[in-house]
Amino acid sequence: MIPTTPRPTVSVILCTRDRVTALQRSLPAILEAARTATLSVEILVVDNASLDTTAAYLSEMATAHPLLLRVLSCPTPGQARARNLAIAGSRGDVLLFTDDDVHVPPSWIMDLAEPILNNAADGVSGRVQLAPSLQRPWMSPMLRATLAEALDFNPASPWWVGASMALSAPLARFFEFDEALGPGALGGGDDVLLNYRLQATGHRIVASAGPPAVHYPDEHRLNHSAMVAHARRNGRSGAYIWHHWLHTPNRFTRARLLIIRAQLAMIGIRRRRAGPGISEREFTLNYRLELYRGLLQLRRTPRRYPTPST
Repeated sequence: MIPTTPRPTVSVILCTRDRVTALQRSLPAILEAARTATLSVEILVVDNASLDTTAAYLSEMATAHPLLLRVLSCPTPGQARARNLAIAGSRGDVLLFTDDDVHVPPSWIMDLAEPILNNAADGVSGRVQLAPSLQRPWMSPMLRATLAEALDFNPASPWWVGASMALSAPLARFFEFDEALGPGALGGGDDVLLNYRLQATGHRIVASAGPPAVHYPDEHRLNHSAMVAHARRNGRSGAYIWHHWLHTPNRFTRARLLIIRAQLAMIGIRRRRAGPGISEREFTLNYRLELYRGLLQLRRTPRRYPTPST
């Protein structure tokens, strides 16, 4: 017979796919945060169609922590889909989200959950730092931000990243994540669009004052070709948000694409003498290339959301 516990106050949601090595480092940190918390906690890990040894590792961990850890299966790839599955299966009053390559600090659960439980916020943005061992000389603050670093917030309108964020359970169930976005779909932006929707409807997002979680992306994501691909995924996701949520007018898009292609061609010539990283300018141009391509493809597609002011 599986032991049962009272309904938890906090549900921690972590989705993973084919990154068992990263998961073996991140999940123990979440378990430690749960042991440190003075609240009742459940941890939901969604195996999002992994083909490596993730299922075996999670089965082992669930057996070792039967009162704390539940494993869900989402057989169709897509982080937003996996998150929505966990939201539907969660039992907590507050939902916390992180990623399988993020190490949360021991106070993380309390830092993010308490403002919501105290009715001081509807959602909380957690701070995230790119692991110092992975920072490179060419990484400007903007480029680190594209790798989920979030350290400085505008107090009046804090942003968040999916690597460390919290939301009241009723709001999470009402809004959900847009499954066209995020890894496994367009590539990113599921957290961005959710933030837009919450702030447009007057919900309170505050910044956590606690220590940052630390992001450990795979080093293969930090070379030039991977950063170009990352910029373009962000651009495709941005096009979806610009079209469906921001309702951006689609003007002079073809002309802009011609200019961007010419600028990228010039950068390509100069790159023969460049280092292993990417400049802000090249990243931004690759982002805009896919942004405008996406806007062209979407130009006759009906908007999925009303204008934010309605």
